[in-house]
Formats: sequence, structure tokens, C-alpha cells
Amino acid sequence: MQDHVWSSCGGERIIVFTTNYVEKLDPALIRRGRMDKHIELSYCCFDAFKVFAKNYLEIDSHSLFAEIETLLGETKMTPADVAGNLMPKSEYDQVETCLKRLVEALKEAKKKAEDEARLMAEKEEEKQKQKSEKEGKEVKEIGLCSVRGHRFGLKDKNPICKIVNEIQYQAKLDTESEFHFTMSSSA
Repeated sequence: MQDHVWSSCGGERIIVFTTNYVEKLDPALIRRGRMDKHIELSYCCFDAFKVFAKNYLEIDSHSLFAEIETLLGETKMTPADVAGNLMPKSEYDQVETCLKRLVEALKEAKKKAEDEARLMAEKEEEKQKQKSEKEGKEVKEIGLCSVRGHRFGLKDKNPICKIVNEIQYQAKLDTESEFHFTMSSSA
């Protein structure tokens, strides 16, 4: 996505692109000569927060700094979101109000991330459960033995089926395994 085009004297231009998914971009777009400078803007760390606090609130320390440092270590929040929550919303906002607003936003972001992780884990668990149930069903459906075009249930008393049962049991084969038998009759 193209964000800005800056003109300078002559024909040179500086073009700024941003993306959250650089891995999805066409490699021809981001190769050297096209995109000469790649800058990763990471999530906000405590040092960046201190710069914001100094610039927006004109403070170097506060009793809430320790809690904010812990939350920033546990939560992914962009510098823009930190700055947006930290900035005074009116001329009457006090330092304490701005810092508490940031703490609440960090706690909310942390809870949201934990909820999303829990939901993903539940979905994965459900997916595994469905896969296991499906495999169990396939095992029941595959429970047939075929000898010279005749199909027998594996629980049949046919001697060949007993052998197949024993082989499957001993080898603990999965449902995708196949058995091929050649039978010859002695004359």
C-alpha cells in the first residue's frame, strides 16, 4: 500500500509504503532497487513509552511506570496505540488520568490476546477431536477383508480374515494401510 509520495527538486521522489504482511508482497516489489530501505516498526517497548511520557506528559517517572513496564512486556501494543491512550484528551486531563487510561488499555489488550489464544486452542482441540472421530469411523468402515473379490467382515471366522486381523493388531497399522494377498492352490 502506498502511503506517501514526497517530491524534491528535480525528478527524484521518495515513496513510503507500509504493510503489516511483508511476506505476502510480490518479491519483485520489495527487491533492492525498488525498495531500498526496509524498516520494521515493532510493538511499543518501555523505552519508547518513556519517550512518549516525556513528550506528551512532561514526566520522567511516576508510580504507575512499574505496572506499565510489566504490561508492555506481556502485551503487544503498537506505538500509535500507546501514544493515543497516553495523550491528554483535553487540557484538563491530568498525568494520572492519562497513565491510568493507558494501563486500562494495556490490560484490555492483554485480556483480548489471552481470549484469542484460548479460542484458537479450543478450535484446534475441536479439530483434533473431529479428526480422531473421523479416523475411528474410517477404521470401522475399513473393517472388511477382500479375498479374490469376496468381501468378509474382519470379525468373520474366515481364516484369511483372522490372519489380516492379527497382522493389523500386531503392526498397529493406520487406516490408510492396505494388504495384498496372493493365494495359490496346490494341485
